Formats: sequence, structure tokens, C-alpha cells
Amino acid sequence: MPGLTAALGCHALAVREIEAALHRLRDQSWQATCDWCKQMRADCTPCKKAAMERVACPSTGRLAMDVRDAMLERAPSGVAWTSPSVDMCIPIGLPYPGWFVIGAVQQDTPSREFWFHLAFDARASKVVAISEPDQRTYNYFCETKFGEVVDSATTPSKVRMHVTCFDKMGGSTARNLEAEVVPPKVVLHVRD
Repeated sequence: MPGLTAALGCHALAVREIEAALHRLRDQSWQATCDWCKQMRADCTPCKKAAMERVACPSTGRLAMDVRDAMLERAPSGVAWTSPSVDMCIPIGLPYPGWFVIGAVQQDTPSREFWFHLAFDARASKVVAISEPDQRTYNYFCETKFGEVVDSATTPSKVRMHVTCFDKMGGSTARNLEAEVVPPKVVLHVRD
């Protein structure tokens, strides 16, 4: 792309616009703007700053204790749910450094698990968004593969993943999901 803009005589203008977009942070996708910035060989300092603000995930055991109460409060009522666990943690960026977490609580009798998607604010050390109970079913074993994080300039991160769930009869269902952080909820969208 830099060669094309140079040939058209607008490289300097394109670089100025990209750099200005990084400082405006309005409606454009943060990651897409940073990608363009790198291609244009412009000053991408804000992109580096955003990347540095991401906080590495803590141990899953510690994180499970941090999200435990939020999951237990939202699990189905009338039964004892225990053993909080974290299956996946992904650092997310804007608008706050934190983590996207997939966690579960379980019940012994009958044996089942109830899964949640959560967003955890690392600065405030608290869950700021959690999936609705009807967006994560129990009595299924699901395998989740992380895809990518999409950070936007004016909205919280979106996390893309591929989920394959297996039922008791051995059947499976595969879906591409996008988890959108809309505090106080994590909203799951099917992307197939």
C-alpha cells in the first residue's frame, strides 16, 4: 500500500490521516487502524501504548477465586453450586486493561456444570460483565478455541472463538462465536 500511495502522490496525506485517526479514537476499529498505520509506516505510538496496557492473565486458580462470587450469584437457584474453575483467560484492551474469562461452577447431584463468559477489569479487580444464563447451557461438554480479540476505539473488546459442544449421545455442534463486552453483560453472537 505505501507504494501505491506514493505513486498517487498522496502518501504524506494518508500518513497524516492515519496518525490523526489514532489520536481521535472515534468510530474506527482500533486494530484495523493500527494495521493500516504499520502498512503506511506512520507513527504508530498509540498502538504500542495500547498493546503495553494489556495485562497478562493471572493463574487460573487465582482468577477462579476472583470470579467465583459472580458465577455463583448467577448460577441457577435452588441447588448447591461449587468448585469454581477457569477454562480460558484472554487479555483484552480498551476501554480498560483486563481479561476475558470462560469459567464454570459445578453441582455434584446431579452431576453438571454451568458455564459463563466474563469480562474482568484488572484495575478495579472485579467482574464488570457476565453472560446471561440462557447464553451458556449446562449438561454439555464444550471445547473452546480462541480466535482473536478485536479492540475498538470507543467500545469494549470483542473476543472471537470457535466452540464445539458434545451432548450425552455423542453428537456435536460447532459454532463460531463473538463475545461482545457490553457492561454489565457479555453478549454472545453466532458468527457462522
